[in-house]
Amino acid sequence: MKSSIKLLALLFVFQFGCKSSEKTSAEKENKINISEVTIEAITRGKRENYSINPKQFSYKSTSKGETNVEKVKMTIDEDQWEQLEGLVAAINLARINTLEVPSKKFQFDGDLATTLNVNVNDTVYTSSTFDKKNPPEEIVELVNYIYSLKKE
Repeated sequence: MKSSIKLLALLFVFQFGCKSSEKTSAEKENKINISEVTIEAITRGKRENYSINPKQFSYKSTSKGETNVEKVKMTIDEDQWEQLEGLVAAINLARINTLEVPSKKFQFDGDLATTLNVNVNDTVYTSSTFDKKNPPEEIVELVNYIYSLKKE
């Protein structure tokens, strides 16, 4: 009786263990390969660049009279990168350049003209230009997440 229960328990664990590893393999095959995400924000007299890859985050800023000054540089941990991957996966990258922007203050220097670039599988997807403080709804979570890294 005990050996029958042990055998059933072993079969149960083996059956669900195999399905779990199959799912992991399938998830890995469907996973996109992001090499870098950047945000570039420009106006007269000021330029900002945010860059994040699996190893590090950096923020650079240039103002009148300054050269490209690196303000923040930090190592990215696995959790931060996974969160970024999830935010990118939620975006339709093929349509990112056609996103409607909620405001256009950048057209008269009311805000920095900003673009989001996502490098996936050796293809760079570039968003339409938007106000730094008012990104399109479809990318607002990703953009705000990258901005938040500057403050950490």
